[in-house]
Amino acid sequence: MCKRLINDSNINVVISVLKILGALAKGLRKHFAPYAKIFFPYIINKFKDKKTLLLEGTNTCLDEFYFCMAIEDVVEDTKEGLADKNPGEKIQLMNWIDRAVERKAKDRAFQDKGKEALKQLFPSFEKLCNDGAVEVR
Repeated sequence: MCKRLINDSNINVVISVLKILGALAKGLRKHFAPYAKIFFPYIINKFKDKKTLLLEGTNTCLDEFYFCMAIEDVVEDTKEGLADKNPGEKIQLMNWIDRAVERKAKDRAFQDKGKEALKQLFPSFEKLCNDGAVEVR
């Protein structure tokens, strides 16, 4: 049901779904990981919207996804999001990656898997250096 409602035209419904998904991720932690991976592409797609409330809700939801998944779990979806033509999505996704790396950098498990995930993302980062939008560069 959340998968259908996350693409609703009513912003209040979408924000409520983001709050529900964030609460599930925070409460269930690793048990919610398979579902978080499914919802991740739908959530980063919300970065295309320019409404501040929706962007804040999306960022909060993704921050709460830290409890149940890591960057290495969603590398392919992240690459697709960084390849999107919308500069707002690229900027917000880069901000999320930055927060995720800062939060997980001290974790010993991140030292190995996280570095490999970031190495996979470097070609996407290089393309962003030559992006047409000044904000993205």
